[in-house]
Amino acid sequence: FARAHQLAVELTQAPPFLPLWGTAMGAVVRGDFVRYKQLGRQLRAHAESSGDGLQQAAAYWALGQGAFHRGDLHDAYRLLEMALRGFDRIEHAAQVVQLGVNCQIFSFSYLSHVQWCLGNLDRAETLSRTALALSTDLDHAFSSALAIAYAATLNVLLGSVTAAAQLATQLSDWCHEKGFAYYLGWSRFVRGWCGGDYVADPLAEMSAGLASMRASGARLRLVFYQTLLAEGYARAQRMPEATLCLEAAHGEMARTRERCWEAELVRVSGTLASLTPNESQQQERYLTRAIAIARSQGALSWELRATLPLARLLAKDGRRTEGRQMVSDLYGRFSEGFEQIALQEAADLLSEMR
Repeated sequence: FARAHQLAVELTQAPPFLPLWGTAMGAVVRGDFVRYKQLGRQLRAHAESSGDGLQQAAAYWALGQGAFHRGDLHDAYRLLEMALRGFDRIEHAAQVVQLGVNCQIFSFSYLSHVQWCLGNLDRAETLSRTALALSTDLDHAFSSALAIAYAATLNVLLGSVTAAAQLATQLSDWCHEKGFAYYLGWSRFVRGWCGGDYVADPLAEMSAGLASMRASGARLRLVFYQTLLAEGYARAQRMPEATLCLEAAHGEMARTRERCWEAELVRVSGTLASLTPNESQQQERYLTRAIAIARSQGALSWELRATLPLARLLAKDGRRTEGRQMVSDLYGRFSEGFEQIALQEAADLLSEMR
């Protein structure tokens, strides 16, 4: 795609849409979000000048995807919704032939993660199920792999271990059959995260899955994967490995500017601080910073992730009323998802802290 893009510029002074699209997809998978943002703007300008509906929808999708990974969640939601409305008018065959994937499925899948971050947990599940159902109806192998992978990851975010494991197994079987090496690595990582009931050595499985994805040249979500792996090592009391993973995640985020996982990275850094004796003040600083980052992004779910351990820490420090008020205020900002694991945990904590 890079060569096609270069030739198009040399021959026509302006690249046609498809080489530009392919170059943009390569940039995002490599984690080059600065370049991807530039290419997204070029895609939109090209699409607007052409008046082509598919190109316009694809440009909005690219801009929305980039906004999500940069942590601009409300922009991501707006742009992905615009993309979805555009793709709804484009036949499946045209999407697959020109873009290589059904971008309706891709949009539903991405929007499920955006909605989870924004705290709309039930809507996130509905979007994910819609993507899975559509992928089954359309019977396109790569689009199906994508829908299953994103659904598995959503269930990791939701903390639904059984559902994540089932989807990861389904993804593994599908990728073995169709030869999708990248998503096969993704399935191994998720199965490892699900724990010892599903694989013999969860941390080794996560590491192998991550290595497989990286072998393809992909760096997308590397911050998230390294953060999850660090948390796993910390739970296993393997602190040197946990520290190395966190250092790698911080370095990767500085390099790529993929900030949608930043609040979680800082929270897990606070978790490591809590395992060191007499470090409650340092842990509080980490958790307070994680909450501030989540608030700046409008990421209600990430804010909840950091608020619950901070409330417990405050209670242990004799500041029970302050901690309970913090959880109560945040809990009141959710409008749905009260049967989901995270909000049940928040409700249980509120009861404990009465």
